Amino acid sequence: VQEKTTSPPQEQDELNTERTDSRPSSELAEQNSTKSLREWFQTKGFWGVTFNYSMTRVCINALQVYIPFFTLYNMPESPSAVATVPLVTFVGMCISSVLAPKTSALLPGALRLYAAGTVCLTAGAAILFFLDAKEEYGGGFPEGWTYVSAILLGIGSAQLMVTSQTQVGELVGNDANGGIVFGINSMGDKLSTGSVIYVIQRSAEMMAGDKDLAAL
Repeated sequence: VQEKTTSPPQEQDELNTERTDSRPSSELAEQNSTKSLREWFQTKGFWGVTFNYSMTRVCINALQVYIPFFTLYNMPESPSAVATVPLVTFVGMCISSVLAPKTSALLPGALRLYAAGTVCLTAGAAILFFLDAKEEYGGGFPEGWTYVSAILLGIGSAQLMVTSQTQVGELVGNDANGGIVFGINSMGDKLSTGSVIYVIQRSAEMMAGDKDLAAL
């Protein structure tokens, strides 16, 4: 009786394997498969996620590059603002990161989170735009609003970055060859940021040249 009820170790291992791998064969094959570069290019959502990530990095990199120049130009009487304004922006990023779980619960879905971050960035940029216009037309430059704008820019940029990185991670999943996706997104980030900054600098040089000619 004991021989009939007891299974050999090999048979027992096979039974355990069958229990653990009871998922459909198509699901197991999908999990263990890796995509080539061409297959990634043909994956649904790949180009949208890559474009979204690149544009997010453009916003954040341009913000980090030009905020110090903005403070130098508009707040020359406060040299310390070159350090404090970017610091306030970083504090806004930290606040957004700490509140990210609650924000995700309040605004479920990547679209709503991205829209919220875009609204914060737009509001911060609009404040800087109208402050600069007020100074240009003879009004005073309220420094306090600069820090309000810095907080909004930090919160918005961190929210966009978290959302876009999450989308990239969801696209890659468990694919062992997913490093290709991260590399392509990083390359798109560098190319788009360099192109935008180049265009901005060339435009600034042309505008400065036109002003010099007008002065003559």
